[in-house]
Amino acid sequence: MLDGKTEYNLKASHEEEAVLRLVVADNDEIRTLAKANREVGGGAHEDKVHLGEMVAAALRAREAADAELLQQELGTAAEAVSAGPPSTGWLASLSFLIDRSSAEQFLATVDQLRRQHPHLELRVNSPLPPYSFVDTPGQHAEDSAAEAFKAAADQPTNG
Repeated sequence: MLDGKTEYNLKASHEEEAVLRLVVADNDEIRTLAKANREVGGGAHEDKVHLGEMVAAALRAREAADAELLQQELGTAAEAVSAGPPSTGWLASLSFLIDRSSAEQFLATVDQLRRQHPHLELRVNSPLPPYSFVDTPGQHAEDSAAEAFKAAADQPTNG
């Protein structure tokens, strides 16, 4: 399965100023409240807090949408995709299993996404050994042991 394949790891984050402009431009309610706050010299404390909460929620939604976009757009060129654990500093850490003969096309797609979505900062680490796509022998034993323990715990006891 892994012969002739390599791993490309993509870490994505937002360019802060650019994504803030997008969030404000895309959300009428945020734009209206921000304008109203500016017109009264910054707004009351609770208005500032409300605006901050709205922006934070819109940014979280944008992070999720952008992570999904990257996985969909780049996943079509990959034999497999592995999402890394959530982390601060990244909206996505994705590993792609790429056939070596498709590597140039994959990187061209990354470059195209950079141009189409300048609010995204995309860092590609490659080529890497395909460690994210290797099953470790102990992994299946641990999963089986956990399932057996759960099944035993679910059995009624004779009391």
